[in-house]
Amino acid sequence: MGHPACPWFGIWSSRCARHRARRIATGRITGCERQTHRRRRLQPDAANRAARRGRRTWCSASQIRFQSGHDATTGLPNRVAAEGAIQQDLTANGRMHGALLMVALVRLPEIVKTLGHAISDRLMRDAGTRIRKPAGAALVARASDTEFLVWLRDAKQSEAIALAFRIVDVLGEPYREADLAIDVAPSVGIALYPSHGIDPSLLLQRSEVALFAALGSEEPVTVYDPAADPHRPERLSLMSDLREALERNQLHLHYQPKLNLTTRRIDGAEALARWEHPKLGYVPPEAFIPLAEETGNIRRLTRWMLAAGIANAHAWATQGRALRLAMNLSARDLDDSDLPARIGELLTIHGVIPQRIMLEVTESAVMGKPEAAIQVLRRLADQGIDLAIDDFGVGQSSFAYLRRLPVRELKIDKSFLLKLAEGSTDRA
Repeated sequence: MGHPACPWFGIWSSRCARHRARRIATGRITGCERQTHRRRRLQPDAANRAARRGRRTWCSASQIRFQSGHDATTGLPNRVAAEGAIQQDLTANGRMHGALLMVALVRLPEIVKTLGHAISDRLMRDAGTRIRKPAGAALVARASDTEFLVWLRDAKQSEAIALAFRIVDVLGEPYREADLAIDVAPSVGIALYPSHGIDPSLLLQRSEVALFAALGSEEPVTVYDPAADPHRPERLSLMSDLREALERNQLHLHYQPKLNLTTRRIDGAEALARWEHPKLGYVPPEAFIPLAEETGNIRRLTRWMLAAGIANAHAWATQGRALRLAMNLSARDLDDSDLPARIGELLTIHGVIPQRIMLEVTESAVMGKPEAAIQVLRRLADQGIDLAIDDFGVGQSSFAYLRRLPVRELKIDKSFLLKLAEGSTDRA
């Protein structure tokens, strides 16, 4: 098909190629021929540009994939990528044994505040390099700002512990920056597959629990212990059961007699809360009282104990037993400005004189919010209620605050006396 302004349009064939070449050489080509020639001449450049765009697109996609799965500071896989790799291992061989090590640089937050992020980043890169040497073929990844994880395939507990201590050793060498020698204080928590979890997320969680236990102990390496796990399902269930126990009066007070060494007579008793669970049986106070503290039920527990204890004090008085009853208050109770009035009302209802009641608080409970605690304690003392400091010597109280407390007794903790016996400086 021809073109009215261009007799050569559409007839570019081999038989007219020589004629076309002459016209191009002499410059006598029509506008349509020139446009067609330009398209043909520029076609290779367009193809090259398209190829380069394709390469750039592929490189960008590859870079994005790498960045999404790796830590920018250390170049190690990040937590998400590590979790995926562990899942692949478990899917490929579900019968294997493995160990997940959570490695923390305990002093890193302090280092960041003191020396800045630039040095802490270099320190983390150095730590990652150090960990990879003893880890060998194990997967090493950055788990958080201050933590690394190591996934050890086909490993038993003894092998995991041995690797953990090797990691502690290599990280125990101070990191050097100019004239500084920086100690990072490494700790390691270990969770075992399948003993402690059958999926990566649970192993990560339980290795964190083990790490937390290591931070609170003198040993730098700790293996996960279900009994010490505050997040285990049974514990969550116990929280709910405790609320129900308070509502259904499943708790009971037991009384420990107090002997007066001067008169050789029992002149008081200490109220101790006890829980007989309908399914679990006896639940020790060290198991449920921390739960009450965490969930905010401690005030309800205190109100129940005060009501039951003061009622029993009245019953003893009517039987001719002049006993002073001691009961414990928590840190949250000392933050309750209504507590003195509530206790005064209970004393009036049951006809018990304030001198028959002693309230005990721990040193740490007072020091949590000292000003608020002192105000509440003074109001209680003004009512004629005796006060005592329990477990004195465990915390690090300021004696300036202790002098302001209206207390009649100090119950000295055994650990405080042992320190006095061991050190001449402490005795002084």
